[in-house]
Amino acid sequence: MNLENLKIRAWDSLAQQMLYSSLVQFDDMLGFSFVHFYADPATSVEYMLFTGLKDANQIDIYDGDIVRYVAHPKYQLASFVAEIRYIQEYACFGYRKLGLNEFGCNHVVIHPFSDHDEFTIDVLPHLHVIGDIYQNPEWLIS
Repeated sequence: MNLENLKIRAWDSLAQQMLYSSLVQFDDMLGFSFVHFYADPATSVEYMLFTGLKDANQIDIYDGDIVRYVAHPKYQLASFVAEIRYIQEYACFGYRKLGLNEFGCNHVVIHPFSDHDEFTIDVLPHLHVIGDIYQNPEWLIS
C-alpha cells in the first residue's frame, strides 16, 4: 500500500469543522496528526478514512462523503446521490442510496463498489463529491 493513500479526516463537532490529518512517520510507527481539536477527541470527534479513490474532479473520496453519479450512455446506471460508507459485512467501501423495493416503495440500498465489474471505468469518472454527511445534512439518506 502506498503511504499517500493513508489519510484520515475528522469532524470536530464542537468547532463544526472538518480537519484533515498529516501522516507522521517515526522509526517504528505511523501516526496521524491533526492541527487542533476543540472537542474531546475521545467522545466528540468522528473519524473518516480515505477510500483511496478520487472523483471525476480528482477530489479525494472519504467515508462520509455525499456523491452524485451522473448517468452516461456507456453504462446502464441511472443518476443518483449517495453516501460513501465503509460496509462492514463486505469489508469494503461502497455507497448507500434510496432505491425502490419490489412494491415500489423507497428503501435504502447498499452497494459495495465491487458490485460494478468496471467501477473505475464505468462509475468513478462520472462520480462527483458534492458534500459530506456533517456539513450537508440535507443530503442525508434516512
